[in-house]
Amino acid sequence: MYQKVDDRIEYLRQKALKQPDFGPKRNILTGINIARVIEKSPLRYVEMRNRAAQFVIIAAVLGLLALGLIGCGDDGMDIAAIAGGSENPPDVLQGQVLLENMDHHGSIRIELKEIDLSLLTDDEGVYSLPNEIAEGQWTVRATYPFFSAREQSFTMVNGVPESDLETMELVQEVFFDVEPEKLIYTYGETVTINLHVTNVVDYDVTLSSLTSPMTAFAVRHEGVTVVGGLFPGQGAEPQSVTLAPGETQDFVLNWIIDNPELGAGEFQIYALLTISETFPDYFTSDSEAAAELNESLFDKLVPATITIQ
Repeated sequence: MYQKVDDRIEYLRQKALKQPDFGPKRNILTGINIARVIEKSPLRYVEMRNRAAQFVIIAAVLGLLALGLIGCGDDGMDIAAIAGGSENPPDVLQGQVLLENMDHHGSIRIELKEIDLSLLTDDEGVYSLPNEIAEGQWTVRATYPFFSAREQSFTMVNGVPESDLETMELVQEVFFDVEPEKLIYTYGETVTINLHVTNVVDYDVTLSSLTSPMTAFAVRHEGVTVVGGLFPGQGAEPQSVTLAPGETQDFVLNWIIDNPELGAGEFQIYALLTISETFPDYFTSDSEAAAELNESLFDKLVPATITIQ
């Protein structure tokens, strides 16, 4: 509309003269009196408007970039890294639980005893609690099959704990040793599996199942279960075993190699005593979540390897 700067300056001067009530108005970005600038230095006002426009444009670009970063997935930039390198959001309270003698620490159940809150650890044993929980004292309980339970208390003040959550370690109570009668088999043979169950702590340990038999085995090939499963039998009678400190009890399981689709190769045999009474969710396949809990058991067991020719 205006081809020359002089024309623009004259327009601004005339506008200021025609609108005397414009004087008290101030620029929302700078707080500078607009009418006074127009009257004394119209060129400065033009410069101010240009700079303000540049500011708005830059702010808009930064806003769009921020929106783009928030929408980034795994292939985008990590917004947490921009915020200071932390991979954890500031609205969670983290702790860790480890299983004695284990390399994998996933699927440990974490409970806040004061409320109905239950969650699971990742493979490193890390768990996250929301820090929106109310002020006061809380108790975290960690449990996993065949390991001792642990608890710790913490106090929340003004949305943060008075001290960091300590790393807890669950002590291994029972060790399962799987021993096949031999290591090489052919199709049609019976595999005799000897399961040795040992109490490795200095107190009695009782293992209980809601159904029978409580013995279970699974045969895996390349990480996939092809025979059996770590589930109790369907018998109506409950079953339990009590082990004194250092005691070993032996159990025998049999498997007939009668599935020709298995083919030849190496297979891993896992076996244990199921404890569906105290850990029902870990010894059922009724849901996808329960199946994942059951799958986590394989990481904590030592299998025996046989070869089928």
